[in-house]
Amino acid sequence: MLKPYKRLTASIVVVLIVCLVFPSVAAAQALPFQQNVTLLRDAMTGPIATIISLVGIVGCGAVLIFGGELSGFARTMVFVVLVVSVIVQAENIVTALKPGTAPSSTFSPA
Repeated sequence: MLKPYKRLTASIVVVLIVCLVFPSVAAAQALPFQQNVTLLRDAMTGPIATIISLVGIVGCGAVLIFGGELSGFARTMVFVVLVVSVIVQAENIVTALKPGTAPSSTFSPA
């Protein structure tokens, strides 16, 4: 039986080896689901998804502020919609916060 610190050391070594080997394997060939993931990402970051997520955030905020007494299930569903809306909106927020990628910084006067 390995002692706890030896087990931890062995686990760290295995994780490091896997982390170093896997990126080279993944870079050699495209993953079979890569096209589907790209399609999903494009759909979730498009203008329609952005508008729907903004409406969801505003609507959930209004329900939580002015909703009065909500049952536990209704309150949970409002939080689920709020979290999904924020997740969809997160990519646009991160893109806007990166230097050089904000829409105002891409404008070049003629």
